[in-house]
Amino acid sequence: IAASRAGLVFNDAVKLANDTNLIYADTSTQIGNKTTLTALLTKRLSARVSFEVRHETDPQPGFEPTDTASRFSLVYAFGD
Repeated sequence: IAASRAGLVFNDAVKLANDTNLIYADTSTQIGNKTTLTALLTKRLSARVSFEVRHETDPQPGFEPTDTASRFSLVYAFGD
């Protein structure tokens, strides 16, 4: 198992994050990467765009080796 997490803060309102993970096994290796851009809209509300790629070297029959997902979200912060 290996993983990395990186981030970049552009200013008080905009940040970029990148998470990568790798799980190795004799039968199949899984690799995942997710990149997220979050922008603060108000004190409690943010907009988020993310893109995720997951790859498996030996997937089960009938499944593709690579999956992707694009997401657009509104994030509400509870509490102080």
